[in-house]
Amino acid sequence: MYSEASQYLSTQLSRACNVPAYMISADMNGSYTYNNILDARKDFVSTSLQPFLTAIEDRLSMDDLTPRGQVVRFSIDETYLRADAVTRLNVIEKMLSLGLITVDQARGMEDLVPNGETGVDINLQ
Repeated sequence: MYSEASQYLSTQLSRACNVPAYMISADMNGSYTYNNILDARKDFVSTSLQPFLTAIEDRLSMDDLTPRGQVVRFSIDETYLRADAVTRLNVIEKMLSLGLITVDQARGMEDLVPNGETGVDINLQ
């Protein structure tokens, strides 16, 4: 009885907060499945987080907080929604083979230092 009540309350709370029930382990029917975690994250961002993120970005982009003409944006695509390494490398490989990007641009996409540069300079004296 306690288990059902707890699960019901968790599900109601997830609905009230517009968070998918599976995100807080309160999925009562278990029918909400995804092929991979990236699809689940995309759904969570678009249905739950995006309205809040947009409001925060808009407020931080106002002229009283940032210089006129500058815009504040969260980099969710580069962090939370970033694909796994194999998928990213396959995309980069295809872009390279089609001549859409250079090798240095590909390295930049993966936050790698281009050839000939030393990267971070650490002075240990």
